[in-house]
Amino acid sequence: MRSWAPIAVTLLAAAASIFFFSSLGNSQKPPAGQEYERLSQGERQAAPSDDETSPTPSPFDFFTGNGLKAVARYCSQHRESQPDEWLHDKFMCDVRSTDVLIAGFTGLLFIATLLLVASTVGLWVATFKSTNIAERALIAGERAFVFALNLNAFWELHNDTGRYSWRFRPVWQNSGDTPTKNMTMHTRCILRDTPLPVDFDFSQTVGQIGTALIPPKTTTMGGMSPIPGAPAISPQDIIDIQEGRKHLYLLGWARYRDVFPHTPEHITRFCFIITPLGDPVIYSPTAKAGEPGSLIFPSIHFTRGNCFDDECEAAGLSIPK
Repeated sequence: MRSWAPIAVTLLAAAASIFFFSSLGNSQKPPAGQEYERLSQGERQAAPSDDETSPTPSPFDFFTGNGLKAVARYCSQHRESQPDEWLHDKFMCDVRSTDVLIAGFTGLLFIATLLLVASTVGLWVATFKSTNIAERALIAGERAFVFALNLNAFWELHNDTGRYSWRFRPVWQNSGDTPTKNMTMHTRCILRDTPLPVDFDFSQTVGQIGTALIPPKTTTMGGMSPIPGAPAISPQDIIDIQEGRKHLYLLGWARYRDVFPHTPEHITRFCFIITPLGDPVIYSPTAKAGEPGSLIFPSIHFTRGNCFDDECEAAGLSIPK
């Protein structure tokens, strides 16, 4: 219901009021004994006799010219012998023009009331929808949004060989304007002789599940993998990866809620293919990128395992409870 409905209803009621009050001066009650003198002389001559009674009129006859003639003709016959004489005399033959106007005006007021009710309901529904849209926009713009930005590599020196092995941690970023709530996360490093299959089961959770709190517009690192105590990625592993004999992946997920009440739990998954660049045999922590002895670990996204919220649900990659 548009906003012009109350204006239209007000104009309709005002017009009905003017019509009603302008008709009061012409709606005087006829003198006593002359209630049935409503026909002209010609109509009275044409009216049926008492033996030829007119059919019983209906209330709708008061709103047409021919109908009014039928009412007048019926009432002029003094139907004292009819069982419904009192009913029709009071509700048919004793009706004045003001009664008809009042009935019509009442009907207009009833219609106006219905229109006002419909308009009020329509405005309430529109306000409710607008409030929901504004609330969803606020939550979408302010809620925590966590995703894996990249990864960090950490070396460890083997004193017996003088060479370095590697472990990795993802970098999680919250780009939203509010902190995370009840966040849990998991990281896994996979070294394979063959590429990761497209139908790989990402629902497997191998290793520890950690907890975290990421403030708004902040980054933090996830868990380390391979986990301490397990074999790290060796220089020979890196050479095999560079020559295509092995394949290295870092994958994981984060599950969290935002600070807004009655909102669903959020999930984010990532799966990186790690492609080392540099010579792991002569690596030196002091070497700068591009210099001899430098080693970096760029990554690219795998074809699956990178999603958030509804995307993960649609791909069958929801986080197991």
